[in-house]
Amino acid sequence: MIIDGNAYYQSDISSNTFAGQETTSFTMKGVGGEHGKVNVVRSNEGKSLNFEAYNRDDKRFVMGGVKLQ
Repeated sequence: MIIDGNAYYQSDISSNTFAGQETTSFTMKGVGGEHGKVNVVRSNEGKSLNFEAYNRDDKRFVMGGVKLQ
């Protein structure tokens, strides 16, 4: 995955179900110390994908999300 010109690779996957909502999280790491997370959420209301990316100083510099069909 490329964000703002920086390459990220998957370092972990986790899954959790709570109150009818299933969340699958992909933890990402960048080669320069950056990190991020991609979440796929499924519930009765639908599906969504959201992401956050942080720089080396642990400051979030990008986030976004979209509803999935």
